[in-house]
Amino acid sequence: MEESSSSSPNTSNQDDEEQVLQCSRCFQLFSIPSNVFKSRELDLCVACFRKSPALVLHNQQNNGPFMLHCKPDHIDGKIYLGGYRCAKTRSVLDELKITRIIVCGNDLVQYFAEPTPFDDEKSGKMLSPLEYLQFALEDEYEQTISQCFDDAHNFIENSSGNVLIHCHAGVSRSATIVLSYLMKYKKMTFPEARDFVKARRRCICPNPGFAKQLHQYQKQLEECGILPQCKDGNSL
Repeated sequence: MEESSSSSPNTSNQDDEEQVLQCSRCFQLFSIPSNVFKSRELDLCVACFRKSPALVLHNQQNNGPFMLHCKPDHIDGKIYLGGYRCAKTRSVLDELKITRIIVCGNDLVQYFAEPTPFDDEKSGKMLSPLEYLQFALEDEYEQTISQCFDDAHNFIENSSGNVLIHCHAGVSRSATIVLSYLMKYKKMTFPEARDFVKARRRCICPNPGFAKQLHQYQKQLEECGILPQCKDGNSL
């Protein structure tokens, strides 16, 4: 622990160093911390990122229009990740054995929090409600999402069935929750978790503020021994 604290000032200085980039959309110059710079794949300022991060990323990767799929992507074990449309179709949720849903957004609906009738069923039988955990999160650089990690992790760990984590597009907020879970329970660094999830859902892209918090979370996991400390004292 003493060695970690002695090396932390150098690490902090390196993390606080900023990189100046030119936005690829509006062409304005902007600066971001160096650790966030290392995690970015698009040179977008925060203002342009907020407009349509899912659309921009998907179009650059796939040369085609962004489509919101009705089925979530299976990430690992009991975890599924997607956008809000994935949470609207009960037959899909039942097919995937999803019994709990984490909603990342204040304005998103808990579609099956109450008993609902069977599809095309007039017998009066009802589907049992699903369990929900909802966070009032905005996809903003200044939004603190790390305070939700522990509650989200416990909700996933205590589930007997599969868990869907979704926000509006399944790109930034919900992806950040999934990344934090993999970092803690699968002992992955932030870059490892990001690559792992991207292989299963290519459009994920936590906003720069969330990426910064994930770097900080990696350091916390290193300090408490869940993740090994890198030899040079840096997270990357």
